[in-house]
Amino acid sequence: MANEQFGFNVKLTVNTGDGILTIDSDNFEIHFNVEFSDDPTPSQTNIQIYNQNQTTINRFKKDQQITLSAGFSGDTGVISNGKIKYIHPPVSEGGDNMLELVCFDGTDYSHDNREFTDEKENVKSNQIQVSFTAGVTARYVLETLSRAANIGLQIVSIRNDKTYDEAYSASGKPIDCLEEVAKFAESSLYYRRGELIVRDINAGYDESFTLSAISGLLSSPSREEDDDWQGYSVQSIFNHRFATASIIDISSRYVKGRFRVKSGNHSFDGVSAETNLEVQEEA
Repeated sequence: MANEQFGFNVKLTVNTGDGILTIDSDNFEIHFNVEFSDDPTPSQTNIQIYNQNQTTINRFKKDQQITLSAGFSGDTGVISNGKIKYIHPPVSEGGDNMLELVCFDGTDYSHDNREFTDEKENVKSNQIQVSFTAGVTARYVLETLSRAANIGLQIVSIRNDKTYDEAYSASGKPIDCLEEVAKFAESSLYYRRGELIVRDINAGYDESFTLSAISGLLSSPSREEDDDWQGYSVQSIFNHRFATASIIDISSRYVKGRFRVKSGNHSFDGVSAETNLEVQEEA
């Protein structure tokens, strides 16, 4: 198959409830597009699987946990870890059948319809109501809210663990409350490979990697600017290391320096495996 000539491997594992289903590109063709960003909502992953029999197709269900790994021979890693949100009916494509899965990288809390109890009013709603006395820190509020809402949250670092000078009340959708407190602490709330994270807005994960023409840079980075950010668009050969908040070095003819990944996508169409990034200079 086309991916074999590159030594490129894709592996999909799904918790079907009756066991773990594993599909490997050594035996079946798998294409994908994996998005990632530092927004506080899960990014979308599209996966196309070819020539599955009906028994296997029937094992896929909405909300199953799904993990996608990919990379070149001897150098693979997880690029998406989340849940299946949609399953498109199989279609015929070039004489083959193709099943497409749409997944979200992590648990989507933006449409959280769970009910929470307001202990003061003794009523239930899909909004959370938690009050704090003056003097509490942002970290304490984040930890308390995540426990109250049963949201898995990793607090990696906080840029400014501010203290609330006055009593503070968190009211609304849990994910919105967490984002508000993270901003108060000059930190970011985002998903990285399925995990919801709070971290210093300027900090990241040092990948100890220099991207150059030798190591996979496909073209000269292009300058990008809008109202929210300024940096560069970067096109690279597929690299599973790159994800939200990755810190990488870039060495090209016109652009050199250390950068933080703001967003991007991994893709494989059966022939070309690429990673495209939007990066900004490390603060």
